[in-house]
Amino acid sequence: MTSCKTLVLSLFISVFSINSQANELLLLGEEKIIKLLPNNQEKPFEASGVSLVKQKIMVVFDNRHDIAQINKNLSHGKLIGSPDQNSEFEGIVYDQQKQLFYVIVESIKKGDENSSEMVTYNKKLQAINRQAINVSFKSRNKGFEGIAYQYINDQLTLFLLCEGNQCKGGKKGKKPGKGRVLVFQLKDHIWQRIAKIKLPKTLNFKDFSGIDIQKNKIAIVSQASSALWVSEITSKFRKKKASWKWKIKQGNVYSFPKKKGKTIYCNIEGVSWKNESTLVFVSDKKKKKQAKRCKKKDQSVHLFRLF
Repeated sequence: MTSCKTLVLSLFISVFSINSQANELLLLGEEKIIKLLPNNQEKPFEASGVSLVKQKIMVVFDNRHDIAQINKNLSHGKLIGSPDQNSEFEGIVYDQQKQLFYVIVESIKKGDENSSEMVTYNKKLQAINRQAINVSFKSRNKGFEGIAYQYINDQLTLFLLCEGNQCKGGKKGKKPGKGRVLVFQLKDHIWQRIAKIKLPKTLNFKDFSGIDIQKNKIAIVSQASSALWVSEITSKFRKKKASWKWKIKQGNVYSFPKKKGKTIYCNIEGVSWKNESTLVFVSDKKKKKQAKRCKKKDQSVHLFRLF
């Protein structure tokens, strides 16, 4: 695997603290996706990524190719495109400057390796291209789980969140404190990795399932830990040295509400900022091995406030 070395990313942590006792998120509203789309019940709605675009909640699924557009009040929505077969979509982001959607495909089997791809849509949600991501994973189902973006030196830069710690599966991927975000830019029609961000060691998430960046704030969510991490970041680009510093000023962990001390938000996947204190989340389908209580909140859209 090759990588572009024209941009060097370094992570600096200053005045960093993660609360030992997580604050609990405040629920503002939620609804099952199937209730928002009453005429579309062919398949489960295994939501995997979300992005708020002009007050519309855009949702992608890992088991279907169509994309849901839901109004901000969670009262109705529609599907755009054809469901077809399983998509393995894991995240969606909208580039307002270019008016394009980018949808990340978690993992694709290519020979003896597992790779990934990026699907680009225009503002009408028509697929216009599908480009390779120069990356490989050992595990078939432990690839990318979320996508965010920023412009660096006027070039679109994508931040892709690995599901497992150290970007690995198995026991190593479950060892907390080694979260990773890989950074990519488009070079010759291929998304080339230019940097790796090591998340703070004190961020003890068992896995990672969604990421979003809005101005100077980053949000990362974990499905297995049923929790959200929020931090302020400051970016500084040095043109002469072609280097980029990302300073994390502070961090806080927020837990999703529990019932009698037990996890009920068991399948949180995507996250998107609505404003500085409110976020949108989506939930995947309950797994067979999970407790029955997890079904109540699965396949849903949720609105939560930080404080």
